[in-house]
Amino acid sequence: MPAFEINIPNCSDNFGKVLVQISRQINTEELSNLKLMTMANKKIRLQDFDRLKNPGDFLSLLYRRNYYHEKDTSFLEMILEEVGRKDLSKILFRHMMEYGGGDVRLEKDGDSTEHTESPSSSLEGQMSVDGSLDRDDLYDRDEEPMQSSQNSISDDEKLQLLQELA
Repeated sequence: MPAFEINIPNCSDNFGKVLVQISRQINTEELSNLKLMTMANKKIRLQDFDRLKNPGDFLSLLYRRNYYHEKDTSFLEMILEEVGRKDLSKILFRHMMEYGGGDVRLEKDGDSTEHTESPSSSLEGQMSVDGSLDRDDLYDRDEEPMQSSQNSISDDEKLQLLQELA
């Protein structure tokens, strides 16, 4: 995989390494799906969609717009899971657990750690694109990493999203 530059000021070396690791594992179709999803949720504009050519640019833009940060990666975890990359979401989750993230972390037994409320850590932020809440996404963090899903958003759904946004 090609190396992507992650332009994120003031982040720790560990967090930067995690983001580079994640960016190297996102393929072209997954990047397209991530961009479509964030554009549909009004997190990025159409101009951004065309400008973002690699996962590093995408992750950097979301960071600069404060959709995630070192202490709260829940939004990034959620969108990675939406495109079928629970394995990458789990990498972020483990980093947060190891380095003391500030958002709510639910485990299978229902216990949660101390947290600081943030807009992206709410249940609304955990909803699927279709508005449904996937209970497994909230509680099942200990399963084996899942392989990438190439069928997360169909071509017809992509076209429909682009038409709605135009």
